[in-house]
Amino acid sequence: DARWNHELDLHAEELMPSEQFIQPQGDTTKANLLCVANRGYPVGTSVFLLVQLLTDYDKWVFTFPFIAVDVIQRIQDLLKMYDTQASRLVLGAAAIETAGLKTITTHHLALTIQCLSFVRALAPFLRARYVSLLPPRHATFITTMFDKFLKDLTQHRNEFYRKIINIMKERLNTTAELAVNPAKWLEQGSGHIRILIAEIGKLWKVLKPYFHLEQTQSIFGETVQHYNIHLKKAFEGMPLAEEAWMEKVG
Repeated sequence: DARWNHELDLHAEELMPSEQFIQPQGDTTKANLLCVANRGYPVGTSVFLLVQLLTDYDKWVFTFPFIAVDVIQRIQDLLKMYDTQASRLVLGAAAIETAGLKTITTHHLALTIQCLSFVRALAPFLRARYVSLLPPRHATFITTMFDKFLKDLTQHRNEFYRKIINIMKERLNTTAELAVNPAKWLEQGSGHIRILIAEIGKLWKVLKPYFHLEQTQSIFGETVQHYNIHLKKAFEGMPLAEEAWMEKVG
């Protein structure tokens, strides 16, 4: 349906990551992007299948307007199921059993965030597209239905963000003993700091192919803030004035 592609500015391409993604110069990694309103989202195969199903439903809405309300409800059910299954498979780790994964990695979390972000960006266009077809009573019902879905989806997506941040907090806790144990600090110097920097670097490397700048800044901003508070508290009372300590700090 040409109207679908035109109104939603929706297309799938094999593209080089655009400037809105954080990519070092010379990086030639390709990413599958789906675009809504000129904003690209790296997504998995499941989203391409979802878009195909939505396209089929959209044709039914305009071909048989007398069943439009029922079809639009099925569209909303499909979007809701995608959101729910994404949370169950990745956050709930059900994909370990159903897809044979050994573990759920930060890569999986980041990709799922962008899949949900794409759906979140698409839903308001769908709402506006279909509400204009309906009488006021049905339009109000459909609007309320989409609003609730968007609220739930945003909450679920935020749980994915929170999971990534919690992973980094847990890694901080595993190295915190080095910070609060003077004997280990004297023996190993600032080794724990090097470990933390390496962990943050790993997270950056994982997230940069997937996230827009503001998404990365949000995650790293909260993570670094937590690190600063935790390490400041851990170092309180350490006898850094002693000569041996000063040599290690230096």
